[in-house]
Amino acid sequence: MRKLLKGGSAIILAFLMAIQFIQYDMVHAGTSADDGDYTQTKAVNQREETKAKITDNSVVKAPKRASALSAKDEVTIPDKNLKEAIVFQLSKQGIKVKDGKITKEMMEKMSGLDNDLNFTQQMAGKGVKNLDGLQYATNITRLHLGYNEVTDLSPLKGLKKLQSLKLDDNYIKDVSPLSSLTELKKLNLSQNEILDARPIADLRKLEELNMYGNRKLTSIAGFDKLTDLKKLNLGRCIGITDISPLASSTKLEELYFYNNKVEDISKLSKLTNLKVLSFYANRVKDISSLKDMKNLKVLDAHSNKIQDISPIKELKNLQELYIQQNQIADVKPLSGLAKLKTLYMHVNKVTDISMLGTLTELESFNASGNKVINIDVIKNFKDLDDLVLDNCGIKDISVLKNNTNLVELSLQRNEISDISALSSMPKLKELKLGSNHICDLTPLGKIKHTIEFEARDQTITREAFGKTVPNPVRDMQGKPLKFNEGSKSEIKNVDGKLEFIKFDQKKIGDEAEATWTLAREFSGKVVYTFANKPELKITTEGDINAGNQVKVKSDAVYYTKGRSIGAAYRLLQLHKEHFISVAIDGKLLKAEDYDVKEGSIVVNLKKTFIDTLKPGEHKVTINTTEGSATGILQIQTAKSPEVNNNGSNDNVDKAKTPGNKNAGVHKAKSSRKGRHIPKTGDFNMMTEWIMLFLLAGTAVTAVRLSGKKK
Repeated sequence: MRKLLKGGSAIILAFLMAIQFIQYDMVHAGTSADDGDYTQTKAVNQREETKAKITDNSVVKAPKRASALSAKDEVTIPDKNLKEAIVFQLSKQGIKVKDGKITKEMMEKMSGLDNDLNFTQQMAGKGVKNLDGLQYATNITRLHLGYNEVTDLSPLKGLKKLQSLKLDDNYIKDVSPLSSLTELKKLNLSQNEILDARPIADLRKLEELNMYGNRKLTSIAGFDKLTDLKKLNLGRCIGITDISPLASSTKLEELYFYNNKVEDISKLSKLTNLKVLSFYANRVKDISSLKDMKNLKVLDAHSNKIQDISPIKELKNLQELYIQQNQIADVKPLSGLAKLKTLYMHVNKVTDISMLGTLTELESFNASGNKVINIDVIKNFKDLDDLVLDNCGIKDISVLKNNTNLVELSLQRNEISDISALSSMPKLKELKLGSNHICDLTPLGKIKHTIEFEARDQTITREAFGKTVPNPVRDMQGKPLKFNEGSKSEIKNVDGKLEFIKFDQKKIGDEAEATWTLAREFSGKVVYTFANKPELKITTEGDINAGNQVKVKSDAVYYTKGRSIGAAYRLLQLHKEHFISVAIDGKLLKAEDYDVKEGSIVVNLKKTFIDTLKPGEHKVTINTTEGSATGILQIQTAKSPEVNNNGSNDNVDKAKTPGNKNAGVHKAKSSRKGRHIPKTGDFNMMTEWIMLFLLAGTAVTAVRLSGKKK
């Protein structure tokens, strides 16, 4: 399924909604079902009970055949709903029925009959029960009677010109009358009670066959004769275990046999014309038979027992792949599937998705339930509009700032605390952030359009250093939210802060809990642990300077103008709500000169500000509610010696050691390999001889000049 879980239309009764879902699943066979539960719903069971009652007590048996009628004789049609449908069909063909009299001649002129109902109409008694009278429609090529109440098909056995027959959602058990309809190309018998499908094997011209939902069907013996089949649906025929009769159906382009008990698909290896293959919710382990299906565009193999997906690497035309809920650990075979637009691989054993960076055409991606943690590869998916990464152990989502085409995003049950990366998503409409560590919704307030979001059940942990603490929770406008107060509450709201009611009774290590609720969308709790006031210390290490193109050492950042793009500092012991301001060389910075993020306190100085400073060392001071801490910003120009991670000069040799004659001297780069270009300061034997020659010449000249004067 290319997309998961789009919204649906409201239906009055819940059991009707479930049945409409079953009908949708049948019509759109090949689309993934909801993960996990493939049992029939209570509504379906109720429908089965209704079917049983109608089958046992309400069957209208066809009367005995009348003698041959003349063209003008009236045809007896005992089922009033069928008669109404026929009258309507004849009127569409320009044939007017007078006084309700339908003649044999009229029936013979009828080209088709469409009387598909829905479940509501069926239960309201509008369904056709008795087909008697249709035997005179000998020229009919199309008969559609879906969602009716038909049990007996014998009136149809003489309709030799039928090419399309649709009898889905009826009460049919016996299909033997259909064996004579040898011109049939399309046959839909889904959602019936068929026990024996062998009569269908005589319909050699069949191109499309839908047997979905015949739960009592256990065999497809004889289907090896249906060699012209292009589309076959055996979904939810839960008794089927053997699909080997399909080995000879090499013209198949779409094949569905999901929700069955199939273990072996080896006989499908020659079905190389397949474009769509869906066998989810079976018991398949080995998919090696798929390797030659080079025409596959959609493969749905979720909810099986697959471990090895290496055969899939040959399927270069795949556009949709559903392999969720298997036992897959290695997804490297997918790296060459450059045409993939939809990839669902959730609930497997995958820990690394870095090799998927080549899948740049992805539009929908779900990797939930895998401990992938590192999601840097997502930045390559520029066209992504649907992303689900629930329960992956993710902490950092900063990479998502590159995915500006996202429309739906779900990041539930992770370890996320900072959502600033979501502030610039112009197309985002639906956002799910439940069960994380988020307390600040301010970034969402920067999104200029309305979005549907849910961020319930957040859990925040903090240390409390005194009787009052800063309020950590902010709404979309950046305003502090009031915490819940009550008889059992351990805090109260005081001037935008939180005050512990029984602070005097608390010891170091004790805990206190505070909760908040904002409508139905945003709720959670903060668990405070009482602790001594920390000694504040700035650090530049870790991942905070990733991408800034700087060198770091302890509390110092070495920034090169023209190359570096920012400088970040972290205060590990505190959080964003403790932050007050930041200063450089004692001068407070403007808010536009830096960013502050959660993840302790992370202050990122912007390039536009740093580039205004002079080269040299600058003192960085971060001011908080609990005190201040300082760090270093070392600025150098692009021509200055590069500084390594230890703060030393990379272009200067290390301390002089025995055998290292050039220690402390800049190394010269020769313009040609093996050739030394003399520079000022170089001195060798040739230079000595030249200087002696010049001195000697000067002396001789001086002697001669002296002799002439005398």
